[in-house]
Amino acid sequence: MGHVKDDFYVEDESLDEVHRAWDSGKPVLVIPSRLRRQLRERVSKLRRLLGTDLRRSTDRAKTR
Repeated sequence: MGHVKDDFYVEDESLDEVHRAWDSGKPVLVIPSRLRRQLRERVSKLRRLLGTDLRRSTDRAKTR
């Protein structure tokens, strides 16, 4: 999946489009809705944690 912009979710496309893409060898990304929500939640949590950690590191560097 080197070029994510060319991929699509099956539920975002018609069945005919999925068949054409599959037959042509184009990447078809199939992720159940529940898993998509879980991934989005985990990525959001990681971003928050990373942001907090970066802010703390910046604050410590400023106080030195």
